[in-house]
Amino acid sequence: MFYNEMKDRVSFVSFKKTGPYPEDEKQEVELYSSFAKIYNPSIKDLEIMKVTESVKGLTLIIRDPFRAYEIANNHFIKVSNKYYSNKYFNIIEIRPNTPIDNYLTLLLVEKP
Repeated sequence: MFYNEMKDRVSFVSFKKTGPYPEDEKQEVELYSSFAKIYNPSIKDLEIMKVTESVKGLTLIIRDPFRAYEIANNHFIKVSNKYYSNKYFNIIEIRPNTPIDNYLTLLLVEKP
């Protein structure tokens, strides 16, 4: 994995309500930001996506943030790329130490 392959900026976000009522707006809160390598899902990833009944997805590789941020499945990912603008992705699977040590592979599907 070469450093210059990580060209796209990704942000891990969560949504927080602005008030006590159900119709109150949700505010986006950025939890962590990093550079990533984005590529199309592999056959293995497509099989996992088929189980979750997802149509659109992508796979990305980031450096392991260790203690700076703990990735959770209830957080969303926002990709700073013109092809994925204004879209949020759910984290389906987290694979540590792939393809090499100190990197994470994340399988994402588009948030409905």
